[in-house]
Amino acid sequence: MNNTEYADYLGESEKSKGYMYNEIVWPNEEEKEQFRNIMESLEVFYQPGSALEETVLDVGIRVLHRELTPEEGAAEVSKKMAIEMAE
Repeated sequence: MNNTEYADYLGESEKSKGYMYNEIVWPNEEEKEQFRNIMESLEVFYQPGSALEETVLDVGIRVLHRELTPEEGAAEVSKKMAIEMAE
């Protein structure tokens, strides 16, 4: 699904009519268990202000504003982090 299709799915096309909707779907038990397993397997704690966090936030905003596709955003994060790790 591309960005335009996804925006239509979320109801952005209804924006011109003065309203917008967003469907919220709660995880089922299997998805909750999978999330718990992922969280329990982590070996590194959250580090606020890390280079990764700052990069993801900066690039993520550009993706949300449709300046980049999600794929382009992921590639840019990877590229910036490779540079950061090399320094």
